[in-house]
Amino acid sequence: MTSTGDRSALDYEKKMRQVHRLMVEKKFKRALPIAAELVRFFPAEPLAHVAYAICHAETGNDEKALELRVEANIAIPDNRLIVFQTAEALNRLGRYRLAEGVFKRALVLSAAGTKRERSECLNGLGSVLWKQGKREEAIAAWKRSVAEDPTYAIPQKNLRELTNEYGEPTPSSSAFDDPNHFQKIHMDRYFILHGKERFADLDEANQVIGAIYATWNEQIAPRSKELDLMTAAQKTEIFSSVQVDYTNKFAPPHGPGFRPPAGRRSGKPRATSKQKAKSPARKTPHRLDGQFHFLPPDGGRIVLDAGLPALVAAGMGAERLIAIVKGAPIDDEEEQEIFLWAHELVKQIAFAYFGKGTQDEVRALLEAKDIALERVLEVDVSHLLKSLRKELELMFKRDEGDKR
Repeated sequence: MTSTGDRSALDYEKKMRQVHRLMVEKKFKRALPIAAELVRFFPAEPLAHVAYAICHAETGNDEKALELRVEANIAIPDNRLIVFQTAEALNRLGRYRLAEGVFKRALVLSAAGTKRERSECLNGLGSVLWKQGKREEAIAAWKRSVAEDPTYAIPQKNLRELTNEYGEPTPSSSAFDDPNHFQKIHMDRYFILHGKERFADLDEANQVIGAIYATWNEQIAPRSKELDLMTAAQKTEIFSSVQVDYTNKFAPPHGPGFRPPAGRRSGKPRATSKQKAKSPARKTPHRLDGQFHFLPPDGGRIVLDAGLPALVAAGMGAERLIAIVKGAPIDDEEEQEIFLWAHELVKQIAFAYFGKGTQDEVRALLEAKDIALERVLEVDVSHLLKSLRKELELMFKRDEGDKR
């Protein structure tokens, strides 16, 4: 004779198999009421809560899915599966900072679990770190994920698609792989030599970065054809053998910046016209300038006021721009390069806009075209330059109106 407990276990297993089959078939609406029944009659079963939340998420109700996972955490505290699924829900909802902490908690709870469970936690952690602009940390998490379970394909795919030949975050154009690697080597060397992790002030940042870029332009950029034939290890050896004079007072004419070696410019258009039209509206607190230590004075305001089309074209997502405008720090090397590039482009367009003579305007436009070509395809350059001039015109009209 079958006991009540045995019948309950059989009912749970039968309904869970039914829910699982429907979820595999992507019939989440049909699975939803069965999952709800499972939660009601088997509240101590973590999988029931997870299945119910997933059904809500897959039918478009992400907020309800998160609410259910939070409730499940309270009902069944410190269950690895529920905590992990909560982190996944937060990631899906764009709450990356909160998701980061929950993924770390899931990783702690997975200590005694399987290699795949730990690998999944590390992969999710890498995902939310990347979306916050913490790209070096994200890559480290994905590498740990692969080390935990080499058969798990997702972190391998992330590393393959989001790192370059140096194992570093990919810039928006492969033309910047070598300069970025060179900069990283010599900034790391500077910090080690001086026993610090960051620049103390604006003057120090401009001095060191300017010296690094000057050394690149003088010693490495002319060797572009030679570099094209080398492996990453060979180039790293050459870059490391170069000595940077960090006290070098040389600075490029428009603030710190570098030119990729001739013939190495490449890149895909990073945004369509429709995407550019959705750029965030002008909202630029003056306090932002203090964060952009790698730009000339007032550079942050100029770029964010007038350079949105340039930043979007260079690969800066609208979501990230909004975060920066709201005060998020710029501590990612690729983002620093994008802002430098956009600043130089906006400056040349401004020179053309206020040119006192035809020759001045033509000269500035030609330089702006060269700068634009470093990150976007030639077919998009004219559209980008026109957009920037329009933004500048609107910006200065607003300023004149404010003065009146």
